[in-house]
Amino acid sequence: MNMSKIIYTAFCLFLLTSLISACKKGEDDPFLSLRSRKVRLVGEWTLKSGTYKALNQGATTTGGYANGREDRVTVYYAPSDTLLSSKLYTQTYAFEKDGSYQKTTVSETGTATEEGVWSFVQRSKSDDLKNKEAILLSPRKFTGQGNETVFGGSSDAVVYVLMQLKNKRMVWSASFSREEPGSYAESVDETFTFEQ
Repeated sequence: MNMSKIIYTAFCLFLLTSLISACKKGEDDPFLSLRSRKVRLVGEWTLKSGTYKALNQGATTTGGYANGREDRVTVYYAPSDTLLSSKLYTQTYAFEKDGSYQKTTVSETGTATEEGVWSFVQRSKSDDLKNKEAILLSPRKFTGQGNETVFGGSSDAVVYVLMQLKNKRMVWSASFSREEPGSYAESVDETFTFEQ
């Protein structure tokens, strides 16, 4: 075998290895996908299952939490009978190519919508994230129960780690804290599974 064939073969193997490793970002992503992560993410996703845990240290009663207590709750979602505090609950996300998204939540208390922008999170050694392994959702407007809230800063943004992103299935997890001054503060851990 001559030297040029060896170099060509080595280059092809290097290129193939690079392409395969670039496709798999999330720990449960497909081994090889011909569609980019952006193409796989864009579209409408419906919540199918997951867990939501909140540690509330609120100053006032909020969402069933008692004043000043630390309560840990787990909410389980299931297809069509999704339970959230014994209420029917559905949730969908619509991700657009232009970087916008809309979240729609329907429960016994009514329909709520959240509009915002999304972007992939770049590689971060400190957070142990690969490039495009996570997405950042930054809400801009929330409408529900007759109220409208407009967000202006990044304090309400949440990073979701995409544990799996296939053509028709997405699993993400997040850990974050949120606070409404003078009202409540909570730490949240969630893992949700969505399908198209």
